[in-house]
Amino acid sequence: MATSSAWQKSLRQNVPGVLHGGMSKKVHQGKSMMEKVRRLSVVEDDKQKQPQKRLKRASVDLDTRDYAVAAKVARESAHEPAKASKAIVAKTKPSKKITKSTSNLKISVVIPVPTPLDLKVVKNPIGPILSPIPLPKGVICIDEVESNSLVDCWPDFVAYLQQKESAWVFPPDILIGKSSSLVGNRFILMNWILEVIYHIHACQETLYICVGLIDAVFALREVDSVHYQLVAITSLLIASKLEEYHPPDIKQLIALTENSYTFDEVIQMEMKILDLLQFEVSLPSPMIFLNRYIRASLSHDNPFFKEACLFFYDCLIPCVEYSSYPNSKKAAAAIYATRQVFEVSEDKHYLRWTPTLEYYTKYAESDVFELALRMIDILLKLHRGKQAKKPEEGVMKKFKSRTRHKAMILRPELSLERIETVVEILNVITSNEL
Repeated sequence: MATSSAWQKSLRQNVPGVLHGGMSKKVHQGKSMMEKVRRLSVVEDDKQKQPQKRLKRASVDLDTRDYAVAAKVARESAHEPAKASKAIVAKTKPSKKITKSTSNLKISVVIPVPTPLDLKVVKNPIGPILSPIPLPKGVICIDEVESNSLVDCWPDFVAYLQQKESAWVFPPDILIGKSSSLVGNRFILMNWILEVIYHIHACQETLYICVGLIDAVFALREVDSVHYQLVAITSLLIASKLEEYHPPDIKQLIALTENSYTFDEVIQMEMKILDLLQFEVSLPSPMIFLNRYIRASLSHDNPFFKEACLFFYDCLIPCVEYSSYPNSKKAAAAIYATRQVFEVSEDKHYLRWTPTLEYYTKYAESDVFELALRMIDILLKLHRGKQAKKPEEGVMKKFKSRTRHKAMILRPELSLERIETVVEILNVITSNEL
């Protein structure tokens, strides 16, 4: 028998148990095996084929040492065509062939080739977004227009909420007329509620609904000062049932009042509040307005800007006189105040309130200027009270948190020096100049 050549010995060593006998039999069996691999890949691919995936047949020349690799590629292309296509495209281009001079065997493996849809990269549009509805001159579209977008409904939705929020506006004389001691007690109560909301890790929506329910009860009924905390924790219980995944336990809320009330008293107060309000306990959340207006200010990518807006809005909660302002107006004023402390400018031509903000908030600069100035004045008083070592109010304790509010009150944008500068600048501006 003729002596085997070097390449034949190498073939036997690398592919054991596959090629036996004469040379013609080896080639025949080798082709038969690769034909089975190819058929198997085609059958499995037909079963797993996705409608949007387009497969092409690529002829790849492999030597006999790549049998296992070929089978693995066939299996991956059948079970995970997207993953296999990315791996193949990363190594070689579909238009080129991999040729091996050490083998005369050729196999055809069905591999997926990425379609233009697979290679598509979605990027943010450069420049202003085209609005599907006509906008006034100088107004920027803030909604990303997509095929399934509800951008056309947003103006009507916000207008509906602004119309509905009028039912939750309570003039101070109505609240004060119910009880002469309400002003001072409400200030203490709301500061306590701010701390409780922070303590139980409730969201901002829960806070705002709770405050709205408390004011509604005080406006509709005269409440004995002994039951102020009972009304507060019961309103918090109702609000948390609307907004939280896991409302706080009633016993936990009672413990926060130093066990001043019983479990049955909370249940009875809950029934009284729901009956008094006729189960109308869902008010337009200020967070809807704040998120919308922050986007109109083109500052939605700045998390510190949002935290500052929340601070300016929350600093009004303890004061009873601001319960007569609609939530949308307080949200717009918070945006205005935040813009002033983030971009301090003495330039008279500086655009403090843009046409985009006026269009989406429905408030002119003259409508929100005075309220925004009061917000900044409150922050100035809080800083000076801290210097005088007065007890910290709930809003200051809340926004010291680094994990939940990024320690916003400690940032340079809300520092005492900057606030004093902003107040000096804004005091020069009068409502007649706006």
